[in-house]
Amino acid sequence: MNVTILRHGQTVGNATGDYSTTANDVLSVYGYEQAERLIEGLAGYQFDVIYCSPLERALKTIAPYLRENGRSAEIWPELAEACWQADLTAPIPLRSNSARPIIIEEQVAGLFTLLAGHTALPYDDEVFQEGFARIDRAHERLLARHSDTTDSVLVVCHGYLASRLIERFLEMPRSDDNRFSHDNTAVSFLEQLPNGVFRLQYLNKLLI
Repeated sequence: MNVTILRHGQTVGNATGDYSTTANDVLSVYGYEQAERLIEGLAGYQFDVIYCSPLERALKTIAPYLRENGRSAEIWPELAEACWQADLTAPIPLRSNSARPIIIEEQVAGLFTLLAGHTALPYDDEVFQEGFARIDRAHERLLARHSDTTDSVLVVCHGYLASRLIERFLEMPRSDDNRFSHDNTAVSFLEQLPNGVFRLQYLNKLLI
């Protein structure tokens, strides 16, 4: 098994430093350009399966590549951004309301499928422990499906989540920093060795 982790393209928030509104979580003009350029940037890669965050900025980053290559990606709610909070110990709140459903816009709907039985986004007020628990679930599902195979997997996600997911593959303690920082549309590559251990072959490689 090998895993390529791709961070989404530049958002309005990434460009301005202002993350105060949901409108800033969408791709910037340059982010859309990066998404189109990934068609060429990923041309040398061969993926058996592609998994993607349910958030718009991730979906629209990989959509041009999927469309160009006649591929589809499976959406995993667990791959939405997580664990940016500085407090690692905040208690998990009691949940009395349902999480928001995942909405796939019509323009990209044919390029994505939903993981069966997983149709809700994480809670907006999610705490670190909840985010880390779903990263654990994503990691465990990846291993269950692909460990000790020759499968090549692409995971399209986010900066902090990518850092935490790499920690899980390398069996490192969880952290509250961005120790495996990724630029927009940069990739990292992990290879599973014959003994089952994962090795980070490269980190934060810019494709375009």
